[in-house]
Amino acid sequence: MLNKSITSLVILLLISIAVNGQLQQSGIHFEYLSLQEALSKAKADSKLVFVDGYATWCGPCKRMDAETFPNTDVASLFDSVFVNIKLDMEKGAGLEVAKKYGIKAYPTFLFLDPEGKVKHKDAGFFEAEDFIEVGKMAFDEANSLGALQRKFDEGNKDSMLLQRLVQLKYKIVDLSYMQVAEAFAETQKDWDTPEMRKFIFTYTNTAASPLFDYIVENKKDFNKQFGQGATFGKIENLVRDRSFDIENTSLGEMSRLFKLVYPKSAKELSSKYRMTFYRQQGDRQNYALSAIDHYQRFPSKDPQELNEVGVTFSRVINDPKLLEKAIELTRKSITIEDAHYNNDTLAALLFKKGDISGAKKAAEKAIALARSEGEDPSYTIELLDVIKSH
Repeated sequence: MLNKSITSLVILLLISIAVNGQLQQSGIHFEYLSLQEALSKAKADSKLVFVDGYATWCGPCKRMDAETFPNTDVASLFDSVFVNIKLDMEKGAGLEVAKKYGIKAYPTFLFLDPEGKVKHKDAGFFEAEDFIEVGKMAFDEANSLGALQRKFDEGNKDSMLLQRLVQLKYKIVDLSYMQVAEAFAETQKDWDTPEMRKFIFTYTNTAASPLFDYIVENKKDFNKQFGQGATFGKIENLVRDRSFDIENTSLGEMSRLFKLVYPKSAKELSSKYRMTFYRQQGDRQNYALSAIDHYQRFPSKDPQELNEVGVTFSRVINDPKLLEKAIELTRKSITIEDAHYNNDTLAALLFKKGDISGAKKAAEKAIALARSEGEDPSYTIELLDVIKSH
């Protein structure tokens, strides 16, 4: 009976010290609340909301839990002025919060007013003493992220303000830092200094920027300061990233970039990009015309590349004249490398064009080659069955 009584007392004690579903602990008191519940409580208690945005696999997040959050000085500040919650940014409600507040790095620390507006935001591991300063920053109406952003939006172009805002946005992976970086660069009369080159090299994240053009046009100076490999890699990656952004990049812009960065091969690169552009846009007619024009002007010796064009035509093009051009390219692929894959493509093209006899011969050859090459001919066998049924 005594043991049962002690057990009951312990359970009652644990229940009595639970607050909003979470036991009291040393360090910051994180409450089991949704973001909306935390905002409502913050409004009622005249506090701000602190959100620890973490991911379960994140090493710095675990260090914050083990080293920083348990600190009594950190807890004293955060428990007095914030409603503290933790959200896994990759699960449940955390996914929406991450999307709403643009969280792309972990841990990210959000400081919100009761209306859900960002007062401050930071990211990464902090020692206890430094994290106290991060917490205080949420109340700094001159230097917090929210304050700096508001001033920038109002047209304030003070160079120190812009530089601080760029640094904060860059750290939290807020890609809008590029806009601020350009505004800061406009305040600087001389870009030809090691400090300014470092700024431009660090913060340029798109080829659609005058800062990118400056890097290319002054490549020798950047090579000396950062190394030829790093400079070339930076330029090439930004051009590649821009070429992938089909929705926001025009043919004219990519043509200009190719001329700027690769003057000797710009025409061929622009021609090939035009094919990709129309293909991604789903414009079959212009894709086909661009492909035919490209390989007439810039013949390829790559059988896989030529075959890929044939495959695409066999799937999306119906015009007999255009199909004939694709057949020519596929036959050239076979001349370079007589294999199962391109004979299969030829069979599909001939069948689509209406050449049943030619399609049957190409399919039978593709099957024989597949077997001799130790490949699976089942797809071509299915195609041959369809051909024979006509």
